[in-house]
Amino acid sequence: MTKDGGKQGFVIEPYSPYYLHPSEGPGALITAVVFDGKNYDLWEKAVWTALKAKNKLGFIDGSLTKPELKEGEGFSAYHAWDMVNSMICSWILNVIESRLRPSVAYAETAAAMWQDLQKRYGVANAPKIYQLKAGIADCKQEGLDVVGFYSKLTSLWSELNNHIKIPYCTCKGCTCGAAAKIVKMFEEEKAYQFLMGLSDELYGQIRSQILAQEPLPQIEKIFNMMVQEEQHRTLMMGREDRTQSAAAFAITHGEKVQPSTEKGTCKHCGRFGHDENSCFEIIGYPPSWGSRGKGRGRGRGFRGGRTSGSRGRGGGRESAYSAGSVSGQHGSGHTAEPQA
Repeated sequence: MTKDGGKQGFVIEPYSPYYLHPSEGPGALITAVVFDGKNYDLWEKAVWTALKAKNKLGFIDGSLTKPELKEGEGFSAYHAWDMVNSMICSWILNVIESRLRPSVAYAETAAAMWQDLQKRYGVANAPKIYQLKAGIADCKQEGLDVVGFYSKLTSLWSELNNHIKIPYCTCKGCTCGAAAKIVKMFEEEKAYQFLMGLSDELYGQIRSQILAQEPLPQIEKIFNMMVQEEQHRTLMMGREDRTQSAAAFAITHGEKVQPSTEKGTCKHCGRFGHDENSCFEIIGYPPSWGSRGKGRGRGRGFRGGRTSGSRGRGGGRESAYSAGSVSGQHGSGHTAEPQA
């Protein structure tokens, strides 16, 4: 604030706690968090942060008291304080539910309004800390995705940190590193809590792998690993669903269901639809198979049931027809040609 020749009192500078921007009217919402009687801790933190950003904390913590009014003085600090105090009272009322406003609307100052709310809704530290720690211990994934579960835990951790301040080393020249070890211990505790809350059925295996690592990864890295595992699991489930849907569609429309692609291609003969354990070239051909396709080597099977050994009009065709009884057991890689 600067004096202006005694005629206009003083001029309020932008860095002054008395400064109000033209856009900051009585109807402004300083935070999106609205107090509903149950979320006091979150609401208090949001309002505190907003007023700190506006350099107005002195009006609610009582550190900026009301100046005295001097006789004959024009617009002064007294009037500026009274104007800003009324503005802050309006801001606070704007972020309180309408049913709760009458209980604080008649407070004379923003500090009195703030202290009244704090006394009524602020919970003592010990019961609140117990409540938060019990909530963290009981926090389970229970159908949430990894991101949702982690966000739920982070909210509880942040609220607990608001009541339990982790000590940091403030002395210079410290060589023991005790404070850093304490911080690391708290971070490891969060990692254990996150792992314990995950679904045993879905993440039991990867959790065991993480716990076997020395040292234990940081909580952020563990979170990223779980998100990747969840995405991989979702992708695989989508593939299985598509395979099952295709099979159900084929059965419904009377189509022949092809052999499962899980068997893939035989590594010995190169034919599709069976593996080495059921390959005739390894386990032997059935007596009714005849001579077609035998010993062709990898990937040189017959086409459409014909081989070079059956180029004559009757060569191998009777045995090919009789092999139809075993083709269903052996898969599409040994399909026989029906007799003309």
